[in-house]
Amino acid sequence: MEQLEKKHGGKLFQMTNWDALMHRYKPEHYPLIKKVQGAVDLFKKKWDSPLWKEVTNDKKENLVIWQRVSEEGLNTVKASGFINRDPMLILRVTGDDKYRHQYDPMYDRMAFLERIADQTYLIHHLTKSVVVVGARDFVVIIHFNKTPEGVIYAIVLDAGRNDLVPETKGTVRGYLPIAGWRLEALPPQPGIPHRTKVDYLAEIDIKGNIPAFLMKVVIKDQGY
Repeated sequence: MEQLEKKHGGKLFQMTNWDALMHRYKPEHYPLIKKVQGAVDLFKKKWDSPLWKEVTNDKKENLVIWQRVSEEGLNTVKASGFINRDPMLILRVTGDDKYRHQYDPMYDRMAFLERIADQTYLIHHLTKSVVVVGARDFVVIIHFNKTPEGVIYAIVLDAGRNDLVPETKGTVRGYLPIAGWRLEALPPQPGIPHRTKVDYLAEIDIKGNIPAFLMKVVIKDQGY
């Protein structure tokens, strides 16, 4: 998110006409960019699956969480709620280490590797060891986009480029087909000038020998 702030002054623009932009990018990144081009549609497809099962309806927190097993056999979670803040402020908080450590106990750190396209970056993401689940890391693409209606997407995709960061002893390299946020500004209410519908989705394989019941707990916790 810091790279986005520097490049665009914290603003997002719509990226729909990719053909007009490709001349800006390195040819070796074209396969990754092609993957990114379908990211929003993939998010919507996963979100709209009829196979989700509701596992939490927390009326106090105004949060609903669903789980399912993906077509690839991976544990998947989605969550939906409302936050009384501006969408761009929420986006900044989710990408800021200062705040990420406060709401995500599994988060360790994130390293920027390379900008591969507008609003699109290669990232090395690390998680902490929690209970019996050891540390994990992921080499991913993170892409920011905005629809013509103003809906913001921040989508993470597996880069398929584990060669960019050598695996280290004590840390298991995970696989993250897709994860991300969808932020939609809602009309203001009396006393509430900013309100955002927040959707979160994560399909993940954290690898290693982890009991199925514990895996479900870990994945469910991501919804919070």
